[in-house]
Amino acid sequence: MARFGEFNTVAALVLLALLQAAAARGDEVRKWRDAEGNLHYSITGTPGSGGALDEGPIVSVREPTADEKFSIEASLRRRELERKLKAAGRELEDEQEELRGTQAKAFGAWVPALTLNPQRAQASLDAQRDAFLAAAQFDQEKMATLRRLKRRERKKLGEIVAMWKEFEALGAEVRSRYGKAPDWWRDRLDCKPCPSAEEAEKALHPPTPADDSHKLEKAGSDDEDWDDEDWDE
Repeated sequence: MARFGEFNTVAALVLLALLQAAAARGDEVRKWRDAEGNLHYSITGTPGSGGALDEGPIVSVREPTADEKFSIEASLRRRELERKLKAAGRELEDEQEELRGTQAKAFGAWVPALTLNPQRAQASLDAQRDAFLAAAQFDQEKMATLRRLKRRERKKLGEIVAMWKEFEALGAEVRSRYGKAPDWWRDRLDCKPCPSAEEAEKALHPPTPADDSHKLEKAGSDDEDWDDEDWDE
């Protein structure tokens, strides 16, 4: 039932459902072998035709305690958050790869040089005008695509931050119930390639660059002997 200090939640859920069904019917979970020697588990414990005698109950039927139910539900919620964060991390990587590819694109059309030949001057001007218009359109489309990709990146980062906060709240709920983290609880997630909570928060809200005007004010206060001539120079 346990693996790396945490419940094997799939097996725990199956057993919980089996116990609840057995309790509702007043049966016991038993094991028995058929005529070919194959081992079977059932609630009724009734062997089929030609089966061996019932080998007795292997699990005493009782209602799972509130702590048992809570531990299974908490482990399932933790496992689901881990799965979602892994998927979100992969999607974020795809978004960022597309963003980097778009940023690296450059206008590659050939812009003809002007000519002084009167017979070809107008054609040269028209070709240059068309090339510059195409370059401007390229830049506009590139900026629009970058804005769209940045919005998608920020949205995905916001989802990741929200999931980390949900996991933090779940851990607080577990510790609040038991007074401390129980042995079966793992207070971390293996969610590569998703960023950590700190990394996602920093990418979503990057620090604001320092205002250069404050540096100039400080420099001026340190050099009070300067006059206008110093600046003119």
